[in-house]
Amino acid sequence: YLAASVFGEPSSLSGYATATLVMLIVPYFRGTASIVRQRWWFWTLIILSSLSIFLAFSMTGLLLLGAVLIGMVALYPRESARRLAIVGLFSMMFVGVADRAAEAVTNISVIELFGQRLSSYVSGAAADDELGTIAGDSFSQRLQDYQTAFTAWEDAPITGVGPGSFAESAAGRRYSQPF
Repeated sequence: YLAASVFGEPSSLSGYATATLVMLIVPYFRGTASIVRQRWWFWTLIILSSLSIFLAFSMTGLLLLGAVLIGMVALYPRESARRLAIVGLFSMMFVGVADRAAEAVTNISVIELFGQRLSSYVSGAAADDELGTIAGDSFSQRLQDYQTAFTAWEDAPITGVGPGSFAESAAGRRYSQPF
């Protein structure tokens, strides 16, 4: 149920959508000229970018967007509350409409899936999930990859294993699996 579009990977789509939002939101928060002159096109891009992050179901995109919004609030505290409320209200409204439409077609609520996914991260259950479950998605695989990389580093902490040589290292031979 992940949207990926031409990007092939949901995190790429949500990263692109977040970058688009940053280019739109930063001038908006600063009160300077936007890269988009028409107001309707500005709001259309904000809505489409928000929907892309939502439908990509990417925690990476949400974390990146959250970091950007925290940065905006820190850099522009006076302007940010009102403007963040406006952008957030429009985005949540259209995300809610998109969720209803997706649920009508697929009988699946993406908002509900996000809730399950977030609660699995908070509770720690995402790290225990089997590969491919919706709650942790790729989290358990990434955790295993980090543990394997750490094991390889332990074998050669000073020199490392070298670029492209992981499969030939002791940890790589032990843990590597072809895709």
